[in-house]
Amino acid sequence: MTDPSLSVEALASAITNAEPHTFTPLHSHIVYEALQTKSYTAVLPVLDNDIYKITGDNSARSDGASPTQPLFSHALTSTVKIRYQEVVSYFLYGGMIYLAVGNYDRAILFFELATVYPANNTASKIQVEAYKKWILINLFHNGKLPSLARHLGGQHHRILTSLAKPYEAVVEAFQNPDAKRLAETVNIGQAIWAQDLNTGLISLVLRAHQRFAISSLSKIYRSIPIKKVHQLAFSASTTHNEVYEYIANLIASGQLSATLTVPGSDSGNAFLRFTSPGTEGPNVENQRIQLAIIQQTKINIINEYVKEMTHTLQMSRPYLESLHKSKKKNPGGDPSNNGAANLGIGASQYLAEDEDEYLEAL
Repeated sequence: MTDPSLSVEALASAITNAEPHTFTPLHSHIVYEALQTKSYTAVLPVLDNDIYKITGDNSARSDGASPTQPLFSHALTSTVKIRYQEVVSYFLYGGMIYLAVGNYDRAILFFELATVYPANNTASKIQVEAYKKWILINLFHNGKLPSLARHLGGQHHRILTSLAKPYEAVVEAFQNPDAKRLAETVNIGQAIWAQDLNTGLISLVLRAHQRFAISSLSKIYRSIPIKKVHQLAFSASTTHNEVYEYIANLIASGQLSATLTVPGSDSGNAFLRFTSPGTEGPNVENQRIQLAIIQQTKINIINEYVKEMTHTLQMSRPYLESLHKSKKKNPGGDPSNNGAANLGIGASQYLAEDEDEYLEAL
């Protein structure tokens, strides 16, 4: 398609100087190259331009509509043949790049666009992978999952939820403040997260659950012993001192409006008192330092995740073939697989069959 030696920067410049809001075959190519070469920032000028038109379609949107809407009213036939796999892989790759640079809102949007793009009232393998990542990022970034039903056909939605049942189980467990329940759900699915290359995102979900669970306690308590917080929001393997330090970091970074009171010198006997936002804040410098530490930890995890995904080249032929074969081997789930069957593994027969043609073109 394009000379692979052409730099991502030069290609990005060519795209943005031509028709930046029009999807072309170059779009899926450039994000693929950007992941291979780790040229994340170089491709952002392309990704930051929302797509309102597909090459060969003259009905471009100019009414300022939301970027979650514009592509779906256009036919996929044009003077330049654009397959839907090219479009959804562009959004999947773009979401991974936004993850790498820490722009979680755009990552969520791109994974959503990949998920809901029309695919003949079915779901492709690429879309299922995007949906799984959309779930996890929403949980660790927002603490909740918005509904996609309004963007999806009934069968499309049923297929996605059927093939992502382990992730749906994580969502259900996340909504419960009991850390033990989430930990058990995550442990059951360890092999699944590893196969899907989502272990890093799962670890961020576990961290986020603690933060959101502690915040939710403010709706019930004005003051609560740290030991009680430990019992309600942390796993049994966590010590009282670790709970204290974690909460202290949340307060210092401005992520939790509260104070800690320690009777004597034992942090295990401390009390957490919730306050109104802004009434009991740490000094600005300490808040900046603590927030930077937490953000760097999150970035390190994300970078490891993207590195692993890039190494495998998510939508490359070997990856999709392994994904296809693994689901064919176990279409209904293996009851002996440490409870994994209860999380709904399998059902690959519902995936779009024409994805195999896309494999041949890679």
